[in-house]
Amino acid sequence: MQPYRTTILLLLLGLLGECRAGLLPKKASVSIINQMGSGIVLTVHCKSGDDDLGDHLLQQNEEYGFRFRPSFWGNTLYFCSFKWWDQFKYFDVYIYKRHDCRICKYVALQEGLCRFRESSGQYDTCYPWNSSK
Repeated sequence: MQPYRTTILLLLLGLLGECRAGLLPKKASVSIINQMGSGIVLTVHCKSGDDDLGDHLLQQNEEYGFRFRPSFWGNTLYFCSFKWWDQFKYFDVYIYKRHDCRICKYVALQEGLCRFRESSGQYDTCYPWNSSK
C-alpha cells in the first residue's frame, strides 16, 4: 500500500508544479449580449460536456457571461442554445482549437452571433447559427 501512496503524492506534487509554472491553460470567458431587437426576450442555455449552466433570460441589451478553465487536453467545447418567439438556434461559442480568444464576447442577432475583435474594437466577425442537421 505504501508505494501506491508515494505515487499519488508524487503525481499531486507534479500537478502543483505545473499549475505554478503556468502550464495549465489560463481561464477563459464567454459573454453574450441580447441585440435581437426591441421587446425580444432571449433565453440562453450554455453547456459543455462537464457543465450545464442552465437557462438565462436576457432582455434587450442585457448580458450573460461565464468563466472557465479550458481542459489541459485542449478539447474544451461550450455551446449555447438560443430561444426567442418560435425560434430555436444554437452555436458553438467556444472551441479550444478554433477560438483565438481568452475573452470571447458576442452580440446575439436574429441572423446569428457577431464576435468582438480587439484589433478593430467592434463586433465585426459574424457567424450564422449552427446548422440543425
